[in-house]
Amino acid sequence: MEEPDVPRVDVVRLAGRGTLYIAAAKAYFMLTGLATYLVLPRVLSAEQFGLYSIAAGVASIINAVVITGTVQMVSRFVSQAETLAEAVKRKALQLQLLVGGGIAGGYVLLAPFIARALHDPRLTDYFRITAGITFSYSLYAVFLGTLNGRKQFGKQAILDFSYSTFKMLFVIGLAALGYAVVGALSGWLLASLTVLSLAAFMVGWPKPRGRVRVRDLLGFQSMVLVFILMVNALQKVDLLLIKALSSPDPKLASDMAGYYSAVMTIANVTWQSIIAITFVAFPLISESTFKAERETTRRYISHTVRFSLMIMALLSVLFSSHAEGLLGLIYTPEYLAGATALRIAPFGMLLFGLLYVLTTIITSSGRPHVSVMIGLLTLVLDAAGNGWLIPRHGLVGAALAVSMAMGVGTVLASFYVLQRYGALLPLRSVLRIGGAALVAYGVARLVSVDGLLMVAVLALQAVVYAGALLFTGEIGTEERAALYRILGRQRPDG
Repeated sequence: MEEPDVPRVDVVRLAGRGTLYIAAAKAYFMLTGLATYLVLPRVLSAEQFGLYSIAAGVASIINAVVITGTVQMVSRFVSQAETLAEAVKRKALQLQLLVGGGIAGGYVLLAPFIARALHDPRLTDYFRITAGITFSYSLYAVFLGTLNGRKQFGKQAILDFSYSTFKMLFVIGLAALGYAVVGALSGWLLASLTVLSLAAFMVGWPKPRGRVRVRDLLGFQSMVLVFILMVNALQKVDLLLIKALSSPDPKLASDMAGYYSAVMTIANVTWQSIIAITFVAFPLISESTFKAERETTRRYISHTVRFSLMIMALLSVLFSSHAEGLLGLIYTPEYLAGATALRIAPFGMLLFGLLYVLTTIITSSGRPHVSVMIGLLTLVLDAAGNGWLIPRHGLVGAALAVSMAMGVGTVLASFYVLQRYGALLPLRSVLRIGGAALVAYGVARLVSVDGLLMVAVLALQAVVYAGALLFTGEIGTEERAALYRILGRQRPDG
């Protein structure tokens, strides 16, 4: 069957602007989250804030799995055939009544047992409030995934901005009115219901058009949910094993866990910086693989991996080369115990970021089971490496174990992508980016300062890194032309 003629889309401009929109929305989410956690301790007691943090922390893990798995499921099928978007939306909503409702219902039933395990029965009611958030999220994710699959990244960012604002205002507002922990969690629930209503209005309620099999949606989503669980486990297993294995003294083990948590809070920014890229790449690669557009797929893969590496290489160098300075600037002096680990951990998170990008590519092409297998092997190696190295080398052992496990996972994912699609990343790009990173790292060795002066050195390193990429041609005429197209400006002659 012949495809109808459609106007050609400027994919560079679409992807570039989409990345900027979503990155801005994610940055705003982080800022509003920080503002919430700065204000809440002023309207709640320390005990109440602790209870809120525990309930919100457990819910956040569940919600991350549900929303990511649902968004990717819907985006995958909508991007393949936009004419079936209404059918996908309708069936996905029906499916989420079962999946999201089942997860939320299970959480309600398990709430007293989880609260008992945490030695505080008051948590039962708080957990049950957050179960409503999980159910609301599972439906909201259908509309978000529809926008993502249609490549309407601007509208997707608007919903993200709106949700972040609603959550900050409602959580702080109800807590400040005297409703304490119940108010703060109810505010979160109210924010999720409000953004669900807004999403349904923006995207539209599904129309009875087209047919999609629920079995196909469920099969894909189930694999994605398992993989996202593994991604969350990969981010937590090292911290849990630090607590379990770093010392037989519970207080010292808790101190070590606190130091390591501070290290990873900084190091995790390395891979979190490229999440927006994966949101944009997912529907593009899903569509091109479905249509068997091999050259287009290769181009998407190469650009996605290349620009992700370019961003993460700079951040890993900045964090590693100023490990002591950053810990001293952000935390109290005792956290300097994690300085050596922070020299290693950003590079482990660079490898984790590459693994996340590559498995997103694999999943978007319709093979989430491959991502699950790679994720499972990486998780086993991560746990085994941490179990071996933490008792011998403490925080440094954890950072080394994570880096090695992520390295193996990245190699496996790279090999699969290269074998299946014949594309990954030009060797010259790896050498140029690596060389620019080494030069930027060298700047920190030549100019050693602490405190606020360190910010100037960080900026200098970024300028040197960009200059090295320009000098070697890694950022060339094509990249500058793409930037002008993204910004919507006329490219200057020459």
